[in-house]
Amino acid sequence: PVINSVVVMGLFGCMIFYYPMTKLLIWWLPQYEASMGYAAFLLPICVYECKSSILVSTYLKTLREEKILFRINLVSVVLAAILSIVTIYIMDSLIGAMLSILIVLAYRCCAGEIKISKIMKKNCAKSMITETVMVVTFVLSGSLMAWSGVVLFTVMYILFLFIFRGEV
Repeated sequence: PVINSVVVMGLFGCMIFYYPMTKLLIWWLPQYEASMGYAAFLLPICVYECKSSILVSTYLKTLREEKILFRINLVSVVLAAILSIVTIYIMDSLIGAMLSILIVLAYRCCAGEIKISKIMKKNCAKSMITETVMVVTFVLSGSLMAWSGVVLFTVMYILFLFIFRGEV
């Protein structure tokens, strides 16, 4: 739980710098301005992938629960295939495809955390709900591409730190 809190707090803290960095990149590389809006999906993807790789996979392997990890990954592949077909071939939507990747990685991370918490007899609902709210807030505020998005996410991050102040 402590490692999870430190990793998540650090990753969410880095996400505050998303908007200033995109402004800097747009100034430096103006021809890529249109693609900067998609970057709001990349950082949450990194959050879930980091948590899955660093924490979930490691814990499940250490607990000798590779079968659970295999099932979670198998469901993730099937879910990714279905969502990819729908978002790419039927909807023809790049944003939908990026959102589907985010959904699959969120599922993989959350399913693994739930399995670990059951094995260790811990409750992870509070952290999963707040992390999901933070990711949704980031994607929505990042899509604004305005300073109001930075303020909104920063306020949410401070609230997040307040909620988990005793866990680090």
